[in-house]
Amino acid sequence: MITRKEMDRHDKNEKQINIFKNPKYRQSKAIDKLKEALTDDMKPMLIYGALEKSILVLYFSHSVIIPKFNNDKEDIKAKMRIIYKKYNMKNIIIFVDIRAKVINRPLPRSPKPPAFIERATGNFEIKADDDEISNKFKSIQNNIKECNNVWMDERQYARRWRL
Repeated sequence: MITRKEMDRHDKNEKQINIFKNPKYRQSKAIDKLKEALTDDMKPMLIYGALEKSILVLYFSHSVIIPKFNNDKEDIKAKMRIIYKKYNMKNIIIFVDIRAKVINRPLPRSPKPPAFIERATGNFEIKADDDEISNKFKSIQNNIKECNNVWMDERQYARRWRL
């Protein structure tokens, strides 16, 4: 009699085998193996490879690699043919040509320092005799004190930038 544990183990193994049979997974693994044909200075700049129609497109992170790739294209194709035959990829991935493209990723920007630093704290005396004017000054004082917490973050930010 088969126990529940053995059935779970069998199901797990079957799921793993089904993943390996997935054509997209097999294509991605084949492309990973074909990346070995690139020269050593191209490998760190390679982001990923994809099959577009019948062309293998290799996406690089910098445009300097494109002319070098175009110069070494025939050598790369020859190395890929060897790898293709070595791992028997004819049922996994089929492509006619290879191309290189660049994915431009924006550089991380450093935060800009604030235009000015608010130095008001809201600690001032109100010497107005008129109630209407003194109420206006009190509302201004309260606004400054409320916004002081927000400005505190900017001050700390400005100290970092030595403003």
